[in-house]
Amino acid sequence: MILFDHLSEVAPERIIYEVFHWRQGQLNAVFTGVEYIGVIELWAQTHSAEVVRITPSDGKGFWDDKKIKALGLYIPSVPHGIDALRLWLTYKMKTDVGWKSIAINQLKRSDSKQ
Repeated sequence: MILFDHLSEVAPERIIYEVFHWRQGQLNAVFTGVEYIGVIELWAQTHSAEVVRITPSDGKGFWDDKKIKALGLYIPSVPHGIDALRLWLTYKMKTDVGWKSIAINQLKRSDSKQ
């Protein structure tokens, strides 16, 4: 199934994705992700869905594997799923103050046990 059709079937109200940052001198860059982003943006515009763009540094800057493990959410066999989870956790931290407080407290308790 192509991405546009899948989005039409699922009909999300919000789509969270990691923006693509090209850096000069980055040889052999693969631009497939940019194509997917274009499809997401087009679908969102034509279906009035919210788009949340998260930078790679935001997604990976705070949510390292140790913190994800402390929340009991780490599944080692799905690395791309963990990357997607980092984006969702970043979004939750920025938009849900109650959840953020609970998550931070759980991370503090986890740190104190080690």
